[in-house]
Amino acid sequence: MSKYLNQRWLFPLILFSSIAILLCIADRAPLHLKSRFPAVHLEKESYAYLDGVVNRTFPGPFVYRVLIPYTVHIAHSVFPLFDPLTIDFALKTIILMMCQVAFFLYLRNFFTDVHCLACVFLLDVLIGHSLAHFQGPSIIETVDLLNVFFFILALTFIYTNKSITLYITLFLASLNRETIWFVIIVIILHDQLTNRGILRSLLSLSVVSLSYFGLRLMIGMHEFDWFYIRGLVHNIPFISEEFTTRAIVGNLRLAVLLLPMMVIGIYQFKSHPQYLKIASSIIPVFIVAHYLVGIIIESRLWMPLFVVLVPLTINNLIKILRPREEQIPTSPI
Repeated sequence: MSKYLNQRWLFPLILFSSIAILLCIADRAPLHLKSRFPAVHLEKESYAYLDGVVNRTFPGPFVYRVLIPYTVHIAHSVFPLFDPLTIDFALKTIILMMCQVAFFLYLRNFFTDVHCLACVFLLDVLIGHSLAHFQGPSIIETVDLLNVFFFILALTFIYTNKSITLYITLFLASLNRETIWFVIIVIILHDQLTNRGILRSLLSLSVVSLSYFGLRLMIGMHEFDWFYIRGLVHNIPFISEEFTTRAIVGNLRLAVLLLPMMVIGIYQFKSHPQYLKIASSIIPVFIVAHYLVGIIIESRLWMPLFVVLVPLTINNLIKILRPREEQIPTSPI
């Protein structure tokens, strides 16, 4: 029995580790252009981002996303032998592994292990595509990957009613990226539909607010790079002649990225597990918000939605394909 259990966990972990390393190697591959084209310095952008956050010269909201940049900075100070991009590579690999394991465990609440693996593999494909947005590795990508991990943890702890670990997750996630605010929608809906009252919702909102506004008081109110609804001209065609082509391309890419999963996930929506339906409530708000203040062509922005859409997609594919799988083929005479 113990041998079976060891294999049951060891083999998926080996596979998850391999996928994480391969994705990070592929993300790092453009750096090798420097050996052929010495004028190419892809690493400069990452160093500029790191310095901008640590030295507090970047505008908001970037300067408030402190968790990864400060971790890289401290690690480099302790281990100066390793440059920041090498440290970022290690962090990215570890976070990708944690995302896969956490997503697998989260989905075991609803699906069989084989179906959970299918969800993890689809998530890997989508993350791999998202990492290709930047040419070469970027610390910004690591921030977004950690955001995915926190989303998975938060959704897990909401479902399993582990309030203390949920609050800790929300606090840390707020130090990484402000996107965790969308999870509050899930908490409120889940607590209301399960008659839990409003205490957990209020405490969750307080924790996120404390972290969010505390950072801004400590660092200072820098000029905001968003809050000016600048996304509209970049995301909606024909508003600005300068950005119309980019907006059309961005919408086409977004349609290819999200629309198939949304169409498949909506099919027989009522038959999905109740909690997955509650979690999907963030989708319209998330999309509208990023059309207003984001740049939709940046596929990395949509990674938190993968956590919500992938289970709905795989669940319906399982239901659609199962009747054919259960048919017993007859041998030709």
